[in-house]
Amino acid sequence: MQEPQDTPESAGPSRDDPAGPSPRARGRVRVTSCAGTCAALLLGLCFFLDWVRVDPALGTRFLDGVEKAIAEKGEKTPVDEHFLTIGHTLENQGALTGMDIIFWVRSAGAFGETIESARARAEDQHTQRILVIARLLLYALLLVAFLLAAYFLFHRFRRATAPILILCILVGATAVVLAGGLHYAYGLVQDAIGGSAQGVSPGPGAKVLLAGGALLSLAGVFGVTGRNFYRVYVGAGVTAAGLVLLGQRFLQTGSLP
Repeated sequence: MQEPQDTPESAGPSRDDPAGPSPRARGRVRVTSCAGTCAALLLGLCFFLDWVRVDPALGTRFLDGVEKAIAEKGEKTPVDEHFLTIGHTLENQGALTGMDIIFWVRSAGAFGETIESARARAEDQHTQRILVIARLLLYALLLVAFLLAAYFLFHRFRRATAPILILCILVGATAVVLAGGLHYAYGLVQDAIGGSAQGVSPGPGAKVLLAGGALLSLAGVFGVTGRNFYRVYVGAGVTAAGLVLLGQRFLQTGSLP
């Protein structure tokens, strides 16, 4: 009797079979994507944590100054309402979240109408341009962080493309720079509300901002392959240099090319 021969069905999936292991290997979960997702979520969530902690006594002084300025003007504007809310937050909680910092920076120009020490800075065009750049960076960081997390989740933690890696490097580096620059922001807050140098200190949100930014940058730097490392590194460097030049031009002239 003739022996039965193996059919294609009994021989198992071939190397070219779409059901074979090759597509699954190409779509496996990547450490870079997992790290990028965690870092992006940290950056987004840190805006809802305390970035600045203030002595409640200084918050009371700030609130008294706002109320006194409003009484002298005889009218209350939406900006005054906002800073009354900030004053109550400082007095009761002794802290400002990342979202509070965004609103503070957004209204910093009108803030000079309420607090005497901020009026001189509000008249300084250079400072106003710095505040515009800071506001744009904060908004962009919050938005792009959640978009990156959504991207990695939607693609099931698979390998990130070169543009995504470039974005990870730039966003992470921006977060690290902002975390370091928070010391300058502490100085602005301290100067506005007065008091001793010990009255303002970093909150846990500032530490999460630094950790998330560092992790996201590392995910972008070490997530490259032998084929795209040149494009990622050169692309990140050129983009960063271009953004810095645009920022410098805006600070000097108040306009973009």
